[in-house]
Amino acid sequence: MIDSSSRVVNSTIGKDTEVREYTTIHDSNIGDGCKIYERVSIKKSTIGIRTTINSGTYVEFTDIDDDVLVGPNCSLVGVFHELVLEGARRENSWQKTKIGKKAWIGANCVILPGVKIGEGAVIGAGTTVTKNIPPFHICIGIPPNQTKMSLKEWLRRKRHL
Repeated sequence: MIDSSSRVVNSTIGKDTEVREYTTIHDSNIGDGCKIYERVSIKKSTIGIRTTINSGTYVEFTDIDDDVLVGPNCSLVGVFHELVLEGARRENSWQKTKIGKKAWIGANCVILPGVKIGEGAVIGAGTTVTKNIPPFHICIGIPPNQTKMSLKEWLRRKRHL
């Protein structure tokens, strides 16, 4: 189901995928059984099956694998502007961002261009991710005071608190 207020251009939408109100999808492929909520913008991206992208999220030049949850108001950004002595160049440069299977991206996260989030990784709400996150790791906070560790270690520590 694609809401009539949404716009889909040069893209494929899988079966049983729900696209809610005021969403734009350009030059992208969306898998089967996905949920794309209100006011999402997806450009030049591939979304795997059974993936949920919550309201207000911007996805650009990103490959998202199967069974991923992206919280509301996130930015998965693929474009950057190179810095030179004269300032930032106006021409766009692109780096593909990749999100692995069953990863969870919390609300209000920013994932920068070229970053790879591993399978089963958890990105805490409000986190800015500037470097790759290995599979089954958690990342919380913003640089430079960011915490990254394996989910196994995180859960072990939480049990002892």
